[in-house]
Amino acid sequence: MSKIDMRDDIPVLLTNMGTCQSSSNPNPILYATFPTYGAAGVLFTDLVTVLAATQRHRAVPVLSGLGGKREVADADWFDTAWRETAEELFGWSTFPDGLLRAFRAHLQADTVTENSGYVIVQCSFETLHQFLQMCAAGGPSPYYKQMPRTLMELILERDPSAKGEIGGLALLPVRPNPCLVDRLFQGDLKRLVTRPLCEHPPPSDAVPSQAPCSSA
Repeated sequence: MSKIDMRDDIPVLLTNMGTCQSSSNPNPILYATFPTYGAAGVLFTDLVTVLAATQRHRAVPVLSGLGGKREVADADWFDTAWRETAEELFGWSTFPDGLLRAFRAHLQADTVTENSGYVIVQCSFETLHQFLQMCAAGGPSPYYKQMPRTLMELILERDPSAKGEIGGLALLPVRPNPCLVDRLFQGDLKRLVTRPLCEHPPPSDAVPSQAPCSSA
């Protein structure tokens, strides 16, 4: 695994990269690290918990991170990581013009690592809040009635039934890793009630009450 610290990395400007420039891409290539990467994503964490997403297109849905494959138009791993993260979270059919440039100008990662061609951009929840403010100006999302601006709004106000690559979001503990879900708790989740209940639902074996006899 390779690793760089974004706070110490000196960006390599496009003017120093010769033929790497793409006339169709308005975003300059700032980072020459990991030139052969194939995919990238953003991992939001406070080192106690981490943001995870439900990958529901799998045969067996799993909790995973946010990110995806490199596209031809991506200038570097920065573009791939932030574009894929925003697309998965908000389901935009057309990426908002100028948003990647705004990300590049304002968003700062804590560290960036590479593992088997996948670049992991690790960011704090403070950076997530900056990211959400910028995305809120990018347009509406089919997954939210109003664009979220905080971590809790991002998780709790998301419509998990809307069509998309990812469903619900969750915070997972960083340690221990791996942390498996208890089998009995899985059973509890299968029995979740999704409709309103009366204030005091009777037990399943309850006998209907009878009115008391009136005195003569």
